[in-house]
Amino acid sequence: MVNPTNLNQALRLLVTGAIAGVGLSLVPVVMPIGMPTAEASSRLPDRRPALRRSVNSPSLAPLSSPNRSNRSPRRFQPRSRQTSRPPSSSRRISRSRNRQTNSSRIQPQRRPTSPRPVRSRRTLTKALPTPSVPTQSPPKQTRLALSCDDPQTQQELNRCAFQALGQASQRLTETYRQLLPNLSPTRQQLLRRSQLAWVAYRDRECRFYDSSAEGGSLQPLLSSGCKTRLTRDRTALLTRYLNGQASPNLSEDNSITEAQRQERYRQVQERLAGFQNSDYRNLRSRLLRSAEQAWQQSRTHTCRFEGSGGGNAAIAACRQWHINQRYIQLGESLDG
Repeated sequence: MVNPTNLNQALRLLVTGAIAGVGLSLVPVVMPIGMPTAEASSRLPDRRPALRRSVNSPSLAPLSSPNRSNRSPRRFQPRSRQTSRPPSSSRRISRSRNRQTNSSRIQPQRRPTSPRPVRSRRTLTKALPTPSVPTQSPPKQTRLALSCDDPQTQQELNRCAFQALGQASQRLTETYRQLLPNLSPTRQQLLRRSQLAWVAYRDRECRFYDSSAEGGSLQPLLSSGCKTRLTRDRTALLTRYLNGQASPNLSEDNSITEAQRQERYRQVQERLAGFQNSDYRNLRSRLLRSAEQAWQQSRTHTCRFEGSGGGNAAIAACRQWHINQRYIQLGESLDG
């Protein structure tokens, strides 16, 4: 005789396999014989589908949504699943074009705003209480005037030489301004050219003179002394023009020929060529040639001005006086 318990188990297994294979939800249709419905349903496995978690959870976000059509499913994936891609060339081009268009737009002019007031230290400390005990401020140290009677240091010598140059330049300017209105327009133009040529000669000659102490503390003293000496000579010459005179006439015994001046100039060149330092030698040789050219230009314009009022005799006297002055200057360079 068949055991009803074994039969019920066989039927239950058969029904369970059929439901799993076919996918039917008819479990309550077949019931084992002699078993109550509540007991059979309690012994059957639970096949109810599991409830989904909330859509708001980022880890279980749906890949698509019926309410949002034509959207890329990648936007609804969690952040951990999205991969960063480098921008394509088309995106780069579009971004660059947008930047160009934005920069090409005319920006509206903003109304200038007043600068923000800056509080000084005085305004910040104005409200502070003053001390009860008055404090005595130290006496102010007044700068004493420079006395050039007996300068001691090299700095004082340089300052005194520069001060003397300023005084000589002031006298020259006053004499030039007094002379200019007394001349005709043609002679005024000649005098201006002569004065400009002389200034160029003075600067170049004194630059060659102070190059003997190139880079040293004695160089400013040499430069100021040279310019002061030449400025005083020019002032004396303009004073003669103001008094209606020209360059002084020299006797034949005191006259220096052009050949003698050129020989003195050649001796200075040979002396410069004997220096072993090539940089120093080349610098002074170049400055000597520049000073010589400037002297010739100054002599030409000055004698042209004197010739406009005195003729050929004034031109000859002017040229002779300038040759003698240049011969003396070259001798100082040769001795130094």
